[in-house]
Amino acid sequence: MDMVVDNLLFRNLVDQWCKPNCNPNDENELREELKSTALVSIVCNELNISTCGNNSTGKKRRCNEIDDEETAWLPYLQKLRNWGKSISSLPENIDIQDVKRFLIDSGFKDEEVKKYKSLCSWEHKQGVHSLRTQIVPCDTRLCAIQAAVNPSFATDQDETKLVYIILQRSSAKPVYTHCTCTVGLRKDCSHIGAVLFLLCDIIAEGHEELPVDPTCTDMKCKWTDPKGANCEPKMVEDLHIYKAKFGTKPSSKIVKPSASFANKVFKCDISQDKRLEKKLKLKNDILIANQRDSIPPIFHLIGMPSQNGQNAESQINCEPTLNTPCEGENLEIELQETVSFTCQESDQNSSVSESHRNIEVGDELISPPKYQPVSLSEIKERADKIKRKLFVTPEQKSHIEEETRDQADCEAWYRHRKPHITASKSKRAFIKPTTSPTKAMKEIMGMNSTITTSFMKDGQLSECGIIEKYSEIKGVKVSKCGLFISEQYPFLAASPDGLVGSHGLVEAKKIHPRENETLHQALLRLHICKPSKETPGELVVNENHRYYFQVQQQLLCTPRLWGDFVASDGKSFYIERPTFDEKFWEERIIKLEKFYNDTILLELAYPRVKNGLERIGKFGLTYDNLLRM
Repeated sequence: MDMVVDNLLFRNLVDQWCKPNCNPNDENELREELKSTALVSIVCNELNISTCGNNSTGKKRRCNEIDDEETAWLPYLQKLRNWGKSISSLPENIDIQDVKRFLIDSGFKDEEVKKYKSLCSWEHKQGVHSLRTQIVPCDTRLCAIQAAVNPSFATDQDETKLVYIILQRSSAKPVYTHCTCTVGLRKDCSHIGAVLFLLCDIIAEGHEELPVDPTCTDMKCKWTDPKGANCEPKMVEDLHIYKAKFGTKPSSKIVKPSASFANKVFKCDISQDKRLEKKLKLKNDILIANQRDSIPPIFHLIGMPSQNGQNAESQINCEPTLNTPCEGENLEIELQETVSFTCQESDQNSSVSESHRNIEVGDELISPPKYQPVSLSEIKERADKIKRKLFVTPEQKSHIEEETRDQADCEAWYRHRKPHITASKSKRAFIKPTTSPTKAMKEIMGMNSTITTSFMKDGQLSECGIIEKYSEIKGVKVSKCGLFISEQYPFLAASPDGLVGSHGLVEAKKIHPRENETLHQALLRLHICKPSKETPGELVVNENHRYYFQVQQQLLCTPRLWGDFVASDGKSFYIERPTFDEKFWEERIIKLEKFYNDTILLELAYPRVKNGLERIGKFGLTYDNLLRM
């Protein structure tokens, strides 16, 4: 034995091993039975001490074994052949937090990972392609992922990085990662993070398969992304703006004081003053509007101390007072006698004449007050008036449907659909609780400018031909129809493409596949349909797509029992017949009505967003608050 152990060290080692492993009575017998060499070997093995010279310790041997195991994964993965697009082999849930923990363990800084959307890993998602997966044959608890990443979209094959990842199927924890880039040897590779972020999006969106590999012409070129677009954000006062001249150095920085600059240089915080000024302006607006009424509950949302040191409750019954005579005169509240709106995509995407796209009509439901600003009691009265006029009798509903059968070619069709949530915008109204509803409201009410693409024009022109071909295939007669307003939920409306018999309707869509792509492949790529679980090889309409929401709202408003969804590329046809689903509307109708009351109804009663102002709901006002007044 090359290693020499003195008597004192030997006794200490023996005591450390014998006492926890032997009874006190058997300790002496064990010492006599075992020779010193054998006993030293046992003790050294238990304590991970090498007995063969100055080689590495047991801990280092284990590290070498781990390194050997990781090195063996790469050739094993390269030999696998059964790669596929099914996500059944992936973990059921891959969360963003799991990816962030992996990035931190790989060497990324905590501050960088907190702002993960500014990382290169997040930006490189668009460069991930050829994503494939399979269960590891030697261990079914693991799944292997193969992907190619080309964030620069270069044509050189050397710029494409090949990524391998092995995940635990139960916890989604990465077991092994490899990338062919230089940084991939150090494990803190942005390409690996890009693949993991993309997997999070795919699983969160509920796809059945991984995305189809795009062709080289489908990916946008690098020169479409300006070089200066990706830069660290800076304060305005830190920007150095100057006029460059050839042969001369940049001029010295000219300081332009701002709020943050004053706080940094002069140690004075004026942000509170600006915030107080904004609150005071809002308070004055409300005081002026309520000079003849008591101040409504919205006053408590301001949270401002009174000018006389009293609280807000003591001021409710007081006369409104302003700091200066000029305060409250320049109010940014404007209402118009006429309501202008820009019509957007119609329910059936039919042709629209330019004279009907930008048109000012006197809104029958809205009569703006003569004196501004209005009080909350007036807003409540106008909201109640709008809701009363939304209710239509069966005779009125039938008259509106007959009057609007020309749909996009009829001015009455635009006028009647404006105060409603139409079927084509039904999915847009279901927003997350943390999302501002302003954008959705502007889109539903047609406040945004309309962009007509060549595909949209082709879809409008092809709609009649698709319906005629559908009528021949099914052997049915399709009747022309107009705008249907729901009797039970009068804030909803729908315009089907046609009626079939006494129980059905039809909704036609023109699909534009890519080159060498079939209609079924295009429907899967656009997530309009998904593979059927009951019948392999067949497709069913995606219940989370806006087209499915559109058909269900049409069935609710007409009312009809079934609707044929027809998709065609001009040659092939896909026809499916969804039926009216009551469970689909059990929870959704409540959310839809709340969205209408708190956003669209208040905007109709008190137009602000259309005038460039913030919606009144920004101040915490809801329709339920108005009802409690």
